[in-house]
Amino acid sequence: MHGPTSHNSYNIINDLRLIAVPVTISFNNFEQRSEKNAFMKKDTLYKDIYGYSKEVLLCCKKVSPKYNKKNIHKLRVAFKTLRALLRWQHAENKQLVKPFRNLYHAAGDIRNADLAPGYIVSHKIHLPACKQWFIQEQKKYRRSWKEIYHKKETAEWMHGIKIAAIEHRQNDNFFKNHIKEIGQIIRSRPLADEDLHQVRKRIKDMQYAGEWSLKQGSIVAPLKSHPVEQLKEMATRLGDYNDLRTVAAKLELFLKENEHSVEAKKVALIRTQCLQKKRKEKTWLVKHIKEQFT
Repeated sequence: MHGPTSHNSYNIINDLRLIAVPVTISFNNFEQRSEKNAFMKKDTLYKDIYGYSKEVLLCCKKVSPKYNKKNIHKLRVAFKTLRALLRWQHAENKQLVKPFRNLYHAAGDIRNADLAPGYIVSHKIHLPACKQWFIQEQKKYRRSWKEIYHKKETAEWMHGIKIAAIEHRQNDNFFKNHIKEIGQIIRSRPLADEDLHQVRKRIKDMQYAGEWSLKQGSIVAPLKSHPVEQLKEMATRLGDYNDLRTVAAKLELFLKENEHSVEAKKVALIRTQCLQKKRKEKTWLVKHIKEQFT
């Protein structure tokens, strides 16, 4: 009796081991599966916000070392869309956006340093000393990017987005308040460049949030009188205006630092033409913004 009993006990133990192996593996992966299941249950807006976060992260990785204009543009658009959606849902906070706000501005500095050389090229004027000065400007801002960008920080930020409590709310007041604020800016004083920049930021917020709603098959009530396509067109014109503002400022900086350059007169002429174009564009913008928002 002793021998067979020992043999049967040995078999039972082995059988239990065979059963225990998959149970152990399943337990080790339980937290990962639970996190994945929780993510799948999140609503569409949360998933899109997380998707834009991943796109920002991917674009950041691609910015250096080539500093491709396309990647910088994609980074800035993805971040502006992400930020607009967070603002819409009252989910924006310093902890979530601060690491990438700095990167957004650093990418903007690189972009802005490219604007004036491109504007000069469009005039078909050869200015080698000016070109060299702007190359040094570009290098300066590229160095700043390298100092700011840290993979660990961006990874932590991604985790912050993933665990954020974000659920889709219609929040019509977001749009109503933006429309009201634009009207107040337009009516309150003669418009400075910074005022137009503030108007553009609010229009871009409404554009991105409105575009998201349209993709879901719905039109936000306050945007029935301010269609998304109209907002997009105005935001583009305001962006072009801001580029003229940036070009004029960069050319002015060159002239201050190189007032005795043989190229100074030509650069000054280009800047004058830029300012004339800027004033004309401002007249158009003020007229049409007043028509749409007052």
